[in-house]
Amino acid sequence: MVRSVGGDGIGDRVATSVRAWAAGRSAWVRLPLLLWMAWILVHYWGDPRYSTIFRGVDLAIHEIGHILWAPLGEFMGFAGGTLTQLLVPVAAAVGFARQRDWFAVSFAICWLGINCFEIVEYAGDALTRRIPLVSPMSAEPEHDWTYMLAELGILDHTDAVAAAWLWAGRVTMTVGIAFGAWVLWEMRSGSRDRSGVL
Repeated sequence: MVRSVGGDGIGDRVATSVRAWAAGRSAWVRLPLLLWMAWILVHYWGDPRYSTIFRGVDLAIHEIGHILWAPLGEFMGFAGGTLTQLLVPVAAAVGFARQRDWFAVSFAICWLGINCFEIVEYAGDALTRRIPLVSPMSAEPEHDWTYMLAELGILDHTDAVAAAWLWAGRVTMTVGIAFGAWVLWEMRSGSRDRSGVL
C-alpha cells in the first residue's frame, strides 16, 4: 500500500499545533520579550563579551553541572558545567513543547543561544586564562576549557573552538527569534477568533 505524501510530517504537525495554540492569544503581550531577545542578539553580534541578566543564573547552573557529572569521571566533571548549561534550556524547550506553549519554546531556544555566547569567552580564554574563575568546590579552580581542550589535544585551536561557539550562538538565537516571530504572526493571523486568552 502506498501512503500519500504530505500533510502528516512532523513540520505539518508542529505548524498545526502552533496555529491551534495561537488562536485567540495576544501577540502584543509577547512582542516585547521577542524584541528583547533580538536586542540581545544584536549586542552579542557586535560584542561576544556582551553580558545579560542570564549570566548569573547560567553560572549557577554551570557550577551545579560540575557536581552532577563528577561521578562519571574527571573529564565529565569538567565538561559537566558546560553540558548542563546547555541541557537546561534544551530541557525547558522540550517541556514547553510538551505543553504546546510554542512561544515559550522560542524563548528557550534563544536562552540556549545566549548560553552558547557565554561559552565563547570562556572557551576562548583557554590559552590565556585571564578570566577570574569561581568555584564552590575549590579555592583555586581549574579552567574547564584549558583542561578539556588539552585532553582532546586541540588546545592550540582555542580560537577556532570559540568561533564555533560564536556561530552556534548566532544561529541558535536567530532560529529562536524567527520561530518566535512566526508564532506571533500566527497569533495575529488567528486574531479573528478572539477568545481573550493570554
